[in-house]
Amino acid sequence: MAKGHYVTTSRGQICVFRAGRGPAVVVVPSLTEAASVAADRYANLYPDRSWIAIEPPGIGGSAESVPNDLQTAAST
Repeated sequence: MAKGHYVTTSRGQICVFRAGRGPAVVVVPSLTEAASVAADRYANLYPDRSWIAIEPPGIGGSAESVPNDLQTAAST
């Protein structure tokens, strides 16, 4: 089962899930699939890899990313 971890960035925390063993592969699941489910699914399909699924800002357990001003919003 995928284990969730939080990573702190300059824009808040993002939640990442890791499942499997071996060389790491990072994936960003679709907006309709939970990161924990994606990590488990890939680990079951390809057990010789460690799968790290990232929940983008504003999704699931990750913090919402809100720009401080219009200029910042336009540049991201």
